[in-house]
Amino acid sequence: MRLQIIRHGDPNYQNDCLTPKGREEAEALVRYTETLPIRSIFSSPMGRARETAESTAKRLGLPVTILPWTRELHLPVYDHPKRGKVAVWNAEPE
Repeated sequence: MRLQIIRHGDPNYQNDCLTPKGREEAEALVRYTETLPIRSIFSSPMGRARETAESTAKRLGLPVTILPWTRELHLPVYDHPKRGKVAVWNAEPE
């Protein structure tokens, strides 16, 4: 089994959806995923993640299973000397 973990397209965080650019990215993802042997699609309940997943699911004729535990993560942030508060997954290697 192979897992493909994909982050949502460009987000509009305020409205929890995708921006026009994010929708284009989701469509590009559809073209990429059509080449993979995908049997299941899972998503966070966040609107931006669901919208990204639904594009691929529709094209592949698969349902999207929402996993509530993947909702927004509240992991530690650190004070970057130039960028201010940064989530650990956005940290640059130093």
